[in-house]
Amino acid sequence: MFGPPADTPALWVGLALVGALFVGLALQIPRAPAPDANAVAGTVDAAAASQYPTRAAHPTTARAYKATNRSLALRSDGGVSHATLTYGPVTPAVGELSDVLAGAPPAGAFENSSAFADAAAAARRNATWRAVDGALSVRTVTWGETDVTLVG
Repeated sequence: MFGPPADTPALWVGLALVGALFVGLALQIPRAPAPDANAVAGTVDAAAASQYPTRAAHPTTARAYKATNRSLALRSDGGVSHATLTYGPVTPAVGELSDVLAGAPPAGAFENSSAFADAAAAARRNATWRAVDGALSVRTVTWGETDVTLVG
């Protein structure tokens, strides 16, 4: 009569299980969604399909992007999303190509159109994750026989 109630161990086990359940539910709370790669791909395709030199930017929550000839991937804390591009090839803007993406004429960044074409081809071969800062920019550039759609 003066000892602990007989159901105390069962009560403690039940409380531990309920606590574990709440911790499990808290860990399952969804994070921010993955960035919308399809919306950004639409902007890239619209620029690439234009018959005139075009510049565009699409805001995104992505922290990084990867562009290949015909695809675009966006990555954030919420996950990774992928989209297929209709028009291409798409060229990630790296090195002097990033200056061209920012608005510099290709003739100011490269010695000749052949060097521009070589830099674009090398950038397309090296599809790696690159940082994004709030928006992904797109620019179509033609110099000589080389047409590129720069993304960065």
